Amino acid sequence: MEGGVRIGCRGFPVGRERYFRELTAVEVSDTRKRLPKLETARRWREEAPEGFQFSLVVPSAITHPPEGSPRAAEACGHFRDAPLVRRAWEAFEAVAEAVKPRWVVFETPASFYPHARMLQDMYAFFRSVRRGGATFVWASHGGPWEPKFQAKVAADLKLVLATDPLNGAQPAGAQRYLRVAGRVAEKRLNRGVSFTDDELKALLYAAQGGTSAVFLGNTDCWKDAKRLNMISMGHR
Repeated sequence: MEGGVRIGCRGFPVGRERYFRELTAVEVSDTRKRLPKLETARRWREEAPEGFQFSLVVPSAITHPPEGSPRAAEACGHFRDAPLVRRAWEAFEAVAEAVKPRWVVFETPASFYPHARMLQDMYAFFRSVRRGGATFVWASHGGPWEPKFQAKVAADLKLVLATDPLNGAQPAGAQRYLRVAGRVAEKRLNRGVSFTDDELKALLYAAQGGTSAVFLGNTDCWKDAKRLNMISMGHR
C-alpha cells in the first residue's frame, strides 16, 4: 500500500461478506486471546477482495505475563526468551502466513516499562523474528514511558507506535497507525459513543502525511467507520 488511508474496525461488527464490500481493512483483535484454525485464517484471505488489508494482534502470551504467582509470571509475556513465548510466536506465524497481514500489532500492558531487563528482552525478540513483509505496530497501554525515549526504542526496532489522536496521543512519521476505542473522560474509557463528524475529520487530519491506517473500536464502530470512509472520499 503506497500512501493513502485505510479505514476499518477492530473486529468484524457485521458479517464478513458485508464488511468486505464496504471497508478496506480490519484489525482482528481476537487473535490476542485465541488464534483461529489455519483453515479459518485461509478462508478470511480467500473471501477478502483483492487489495483488502488485515491487521492481526499477537497472542497475549508474547506480551502479557499471567496473573498469579511470580513464578507463573516468569513463564511468558514481556517478550521473554521462554518456551511459551516461542511457541506462541510460532503458532501466530502460521496464521500470519495464511492471512498475510499488512500490520502486526503488539499490545504491551502497564506492567511493561523501560526496565533494563525488559528492554533487553524486547530488543532481542524483535531482532530475531521474521516480519514477512508486515509492518510491526507497538500499542503501549500504560507504563512510565518518556515519549522521546519510547520513540527512540520504536525507531531502533522499526516499530510504528499506535496512537489515539482523539485522546491526546498525536502520531508522527511516514507510517501512522491510529486505534480509537472511544472517548476518555476522567481517566475512564467510554466505548459506548458515536463520534461526531468533527472528531472523524480530526482523525483524517492526524492520519495525513504518509501511509496510514485508522481502526475504530467504539460501540458504533461500523457506522462511524463507514462515515469516516465517506468523509475521506469527500462525500460529507
